[in-house]
Amino acid sequence: MVEYDPTNDAFLGGLGTSTPILRGFPVMLDGRALSHDLEVFLKGSAARFARSAVHELTLLPAEGYGFITGPRVIVPLFDLNPDGTIALAPATAQCATTSTTADGAPLLTIHGFTVTIDCQPHGDAVRRDVRTVVGAAGEPSLAGGGDRRGAHRSH
Repeated sequence: MVEYDPTNDAFLGGLGTSTPILRGFPVMLDGRALSHDLEVFLKGSAARFARSAVHELTLLPAEGYGFITGPRVIVPLFDLNPDGTIALAPATAQCATTSTTADGAPLLTIHGFTVTIDCQPHGDAVRRDVRTVVGAAGEPSLAGGGDRRGAHRSH
């Protein structure tokens, strides 16, 4: 027999039956302002979301939904509360906002940060090359070998 607190009926079902129903809440994820796709860590599985669209997810209330910023590095992004609202993690409050769609679904918009890399020589500084590498996922990375770009330009 399925038992749970009836206050959780918004995302659970099957109370008093033999079949539990996990409905979850719709959550919209908008990363269109980013210059790269978003790899999201969703409680044990990773998924890549193209920056070209808003994505609809169905999630259960939980703490610690996050995104992957590098190998073995997961940054907490948000918690989904039992009432279906999103609470931003303190680390991401400067690069993301929450709102609701016209349908009332929570909307998480990730703006990111603009980063400028200036490789111009300064004074007698040693001239270096910046290498851009296309990683396994096809995204540029500033590590290792690859396409050399002269230090005399900004990229």
